[in-house]
Amino acid sequence: MNPAVIMAIATGAQAVGTLIGGIAAKRTADLQAFNIKTESILSRAQAMQQTRLRYNELKEALSAADTFFMGVANRDISDASIRAMKEKDIEVSSEDISDIEAMSRLTQLKYRTEALATRRKGRESLLASIITAGSTAAQGYQDFTDAQ
Repeated sequence: MNPAVIMAIATGAQAVGTLIGGIAAKRTADLQAFNIKTESILSRAQAMQQTRLRYNELKEALSAADTFFMGVANRDISDASIRAMKEKDIEVSSEDISDIEAMSRLTQLKYRTEALATRRKGRESLLASIITAGSTAAQGYQDFTDAQ
């Protein structure tokens, strides 16, 4: 077989291999971005659960306080000091819930940015492989025509 033909076949195989590598890198990046998005959804669900738990803790604490003051302490729960204590509990719980929500928003932003960067990296890998494959094919063609 003609050495120029063998060289052309090898160059073609190298270009195709480069393209396949780029396609695989993009698919891997897409899968990683999907996994990141899934982590984001799970993170948001956990934040919602923490918010719900904190709210339930507040309800239980307020109910326990009502029971204690009405039953054990024999005090009127509409008393100003008891109302002030409840308002403080509500304020602290509201701050806790606000903190949970703020952290959740920051975490969502982090995941969104990470997924976008991962997808971009995959696209850039694919583009680089296309350019490299084209360059390899052009060089192979030049070598083939020079050998003829």
